Amino acid sequence: MTTETRETVTGSGIAPGVAQGILRFFAPVAEGTRGSAATGEPETEIERFAQHVGSLIEDLREMVARLGEDSASPGADILRSHILLLEGSSLRSRVEETIRSSSLAAEAAVEHAIEEIVRVFEGSGNPVLVERAPDLRDLAIQLRQRLAGQQPSLLAGLPQDPSESILATRELLPSLVLEAHTRGVRGFVVDRGTPLSHGAILAQSFDLPVLRVPRLEALWSLDGSRVLLDADRGELLVEPAAADLEPRLTEAAPVVVPDPEPSPLARVWLNVMDPAQLVGVDWTGVEGVGLYRTEMLFLGGRSGMPSEEEQARAYRNLFERCAPGRATVRTLDIGGDKALPYFSLGPQDNPALGLRAHRIYRFHPEILITQVRAILRAATGFPALRLLFPMIECVEEWRFVQGLVDQAVDSLAAEGVAFQERFERGVLVETPSAVWSFPRLLEAADFASIGTNDLIQYLFAVDRSNPNVLRTYGPEHPVVLQVLDALARDAKKAGKPLAICGKAGTDLTLLPVLIGLGITDLSVPINRAQAVRARLAALGPRECRRVARECLRAKAPDEVLELLGRPGPPKGPDAASHRGAEWMDPVCGMAVHADGNPLSTVRHGRQFYFCSRECLDAFLRQPADLTNQTK
Repeated sequence: MTTETRETVTGSGIAPGVAQGILRFFAPVAEGTRGSAATGEPETEIERFAQHVGSLIEDLREMVARLGEDSASPGADILRSHILLLEGSSLRSRVEETIRSSSLAAEAAVEHAIEEIVRVFEGSGNPVLVERAPDLRDLAIQLRQRLAGQQPSLLAGLPQDPSESILATRELLPSLVLEAHTRGVRGFVVDRGTPLSHGAILAQSFDLPVLRVPRLEALWSLDGSRVLLDADRGELLVEPAAADLEPRLTEAAPVVVPDPEPSPLARVWLNVMDPAQLVGVDWTGVEGVGLYRTEMLFLGGRSGMPSEEEQARAYRNLFERCAPGRATVRTLDIGGDKALPYFSLGPQDNPALGLRAHRIYRFHPEILITQVRAILRAATGFPALRLLFPMIECVEEWRFVQGLVDQAVDSLAAEGVAFQERFERGVLVETPSAVWSFPRLLEAADFASIGTNDLIQYLFAVDRSNPNVLRTYGPEHPVVLQVLDALARDAKKAGKPLAICGKAGTDLTLLPVLIGLGITDLSVPINRAQAVRARLAALGPRECRRVARECLRAKAPDEVLELLGRPGPPKGPDAASHRGAEWMDPVCGMAVHADGNPLSTVRHGRQFYFCSRECLDAFLRQPADLTNQTK
């Protein structure tokens, strides 16, 4: 029996969850088409291309219908976007022009044309366009396979049965996730992508965890190893010990809640990005939608902001699927890491501190006014509407935003348009200034929610995507708990409900503390709702208050974690220095760049990179056999 985990590789989760399996490296590439010359006339190749495009569109439509029946509607919506790409004139005209000008076979022309579009996307610097590049590569592979007469399967080249495996691949192609789900794949390890990519959204809808690590090729030697993928903690454990397996898998396992009644300790709500996610949802014990992120509706466009009519249709879809529960719609929160391909935010040396959310409305108030008009029109006859306003820093900004909301209401009334006149207004606390302003904000707001992801980042001035500065980032830090305690006290005094809609609300071991502090509502991803309800059902209010008091007296995060009975995820240099993480400086443990880094050396056939000449020299002074033992 394994008594000690062999290696731990650190990364960041882009789709939550925990899974174990055999690590298998995989490259979904259709071989044998690059640069091949046309064997027939250009018009013949163009016709052959058109036939296979039509065939692929029909297959995608059939898959959309199947996914709709299975309630996997995020996948259906993504496939619909692929159909639109194939049906559009831009891609077809590029391929046809390449065939005519270069005398290439259709499969090679597809590759060249799509590579050209992908280069534009990836070189744009726009994260939204970069995230859509895998969709184009996905379509290129599928078309090339069909044109080359190959089996239309991305997993066909795997020598082993992929069931119960963890696939390591460069990026998540949507069709790969769909096929992997049907063939029993447990999760993915990638070295590119974000939670907003279509592949990651699909993986989340299928409860497939995804871990992003730097320099995936550094893990090639682990192919065939038994691993535990913990995307929640950002870790890949190689040959995990039994002591590592049981608590993590138990915590992540889906739970069936025997008691259909809502927990008296806190109400549970759902976080969604797309109304289609609500198809087939079991609303037992769920209050409603606690956070609908409207950004996806805006990120999906290419030519401009969605019109009022387009928005109204999407929001109406949400309200129809929420009834009879309540729906909390967060107004547009672009900026930071969410840029639009058709809207410039100007100079943004530090996007996290630049134009975002309501700050944009100082220049373009019509964006919010149009959105609020669309929401209120769509919610006609739906009295359970709640509007949540993000990134509010202080009372002055709240008043500015509410003035725009009132303009939207007045314009609808003046036009005699039917709209929902009664709705609640909520403030999303994400900045330290909002914490200090909270009592006054509560005087004006009907409810409040805490975005712990951003709040923690701004509290500690820490970029949560930077592994070198993560030591102080975490909801278990006593400073964070003290802030939550102050917010809960203010909300209780004002008689207003207070929710958490960030990742902290899904941490099952932290739930007793949150409840003990006085958090009344938890808004969580759909696939975590039942586990959260089950955990709440097992808690008692007196014990929660006791644990919260003890954690508030703690002086360091480690003390809090000890009180909660679990070790914390390794962070900072401790995490960076884990064996097998070759992109980390092996001397000081700092995460460093590999590309273009002149401070590097090879030992035992492995490449090492360093932050400074001093660390490189110190490494070279180490005996070679000692270095070998530490790897």
